Amino acid sequence: MKRKMRNKALKAWVILFLVGALNLDLRAQDFAVSSSASSAQSEAGQDSNTYSAYLLTARSYAEKGSLEEAFQQLEKAIDKGAGRDLVYYDPAFKELKAKYASDLDALLQKQYQQQYPTADKAEIGYKIWSWYLDEEQELLPLRSMDQPPTASQMELIREHREERRDALLDLIEQMGWPRYSEVGGKAGEACFFLIQHSPPKILKQCLPLFIEVAMAGEADKAKAALMVDRYLVNKHGVQIFGTQAGRLANSLQGLSKKNLTLYPIAEEANLARRRKALGLPAIEKYCEQLNIEYIPIEKRPQYEAIELKEKWRNKGYLLGT
Repeated sequence: MKRKMRNKALKAWVILFLVGALNLDLRAQDFAVSSSASSAQSEAGQDSNTYSAYLLTARSYAEKGSLEEAFQQLEKAIDKGAGRDLVYYDPAFKELKAKYASDLDALLQKQYQQQYPTADKAEIGYKIWSWYLDEEQELLPLRSMDQPPTASQMELIREHREERRDALLDLIEQMGWPRYSEVGGKAGEACFFLIQHSPPKILKQCLPLFIEVAMAGEADKAKAALMVDRYLVNKHGVQIFGTQAGRLANSLQGLSKKNLTLYPIAEEANLARRRKALGLPAIEKYCEQLNIEYIPIEKRPQYEAIELKEKWRNKGYLLGT
């Protein structure tokens, strides 16, 4: 019985993962956090021409087993702007990282603090940013797979994701939702990505804190809207901002965008205004990206309006829209 329940939960998690990977609202706006190394580097204002030679030399030394010389070159690369995403996960530096782990981490933390000199909790920010990069590296191979990942792959990812999420939740319990001014822009953005796939109970706990900070301009309102929608879809089967799409479990076809459908939208007549207020793309454009045909409500003979509950307004779920 336990195995059956576990498999059922795993299947649901796979669906959430696939839907999460297809939420283009997260990536289309290209805020501080990006899944690609190049975006992360350009966000920090880094020019690969300034550190690439040092990286190549460090890699050459590392492959020859000359770890001290490799670390010296890597130190110069980091000083010139090579970030954790380029340095920490390179297979060529596996032995080097094992030998110089604390030194390497100290250099990268210093780099992060220099990027956000006014952030009074930049050390915590670097930790959060590191968790996000760890997760992205773990998910990267899955995004290029033609078939859904195996149960064992998903189980391992789930365990690691929960470890990182719980560590962040401990921080949130102590300091509230991390603010841009406290932890830096990249860490502030990363918080959403680390929490977004959590069970509804956790999303419900985090939402008031996230919304409060977003309304103060210290977090991204668009991502807060995404979390609102994700919570409402999981709890009530309805959304406010039209960010959530899904497919039936028996129609899973790898990571393709086929057979996706938007979840029902409350007070859909005002959807365009709400999305525009948050800088989200028009719903028609968003659906086009997901290979979904969006039919305006006036062209749906069977359309029935869904009430936007007053308690959602009172909880700030509309984010000022």
